[in-house]
Amino acid sequence: MTDYGLRPLVTITKKIWRVCRLDFFSTEIAVTQDRKFVVVDYVNEICDMRPQSTHYDGGPDDVLIEICRHTAQHLKPQSLTYTWRSRA
Repeated sequence: MTDYGLRPLVTITKKIWRVCRLDFFSTEIAVTQDRKFVVVDYVNEICDMRPQSTHYDGGPDDVLIEICRHTAQHLKPQSLTYTWRSRA
């Protein structure tokens, strides 16, 4: 995996999560020219999951697919097993 020097994003986002405790949120963090990370928008409760392929101002398709993949992996262990019962 390529390191772009963005590891502080994980630390900052975890700190924000400890305050908001939301399972799914987005945050906007800018990086200054001198590599200082500045939180611009702390918590967006409703994430924009519209893909660029169908919305000019949407998120990159490959990023959204990866978010969905990680979300599904997180939810899979928590899913309930449903046993079908016939009414007959």
